[in-house]
Order: sequence, then structure tokens, then C-alpha cells
Amino acid sequence: MQNGSESVHVYKEKPKGETEFRLQGDSGYHREILYCKTCGHYRSIHDVDISSLYESSYVDSTYGGLEGIQKNYERIMA
Repeated sequence: MQNGSESVHVYKEKPKGETEFRLQGDSGYHREILYCKTCGHYRSIHDVDISSLYESSYVDSTYGGLEGIQKNYERIMA
């Protein structure tokens, strides 16, 4: 628990259907969903180093490359 938050769920393995990101420093799967008792917001915490998140592995897995990011941006802005 963190300041005014309560743990709602802990994932010890990747949920079925979640994209494989293969991020650096990924030493196993652990993610926790916290609920803020003050504002009602949910957030996900993890211990993965996401400093390289928008480098090729994530971009390719999620968007199919840089062209995919551009297509999604144009779709959202339309």
C-alpha cells in the first residue's frame, strides 16, 4: 500500500493477450493495481525499466513500426 492507496490486484504473470514488450531489465513479471481512496483513480505500478519503452521492440510489438505510430496518430486526430 502507498499513501492513501490500496492494492486491488497483483499480477505475478503476464495476463493472456498482453503484448510482449521484451524491455531491458525485465527480471520477471510483477504488476500491481492500486486504488486511490482520495480521488478514486486506479494506477498500475511495476518494476520494469521503461526508459527504452519507445525504442524498436515496444514500437514494433504495439504499433507495427514507426509507420504504425503515424497511422494511429492520424486516426486519432481525424
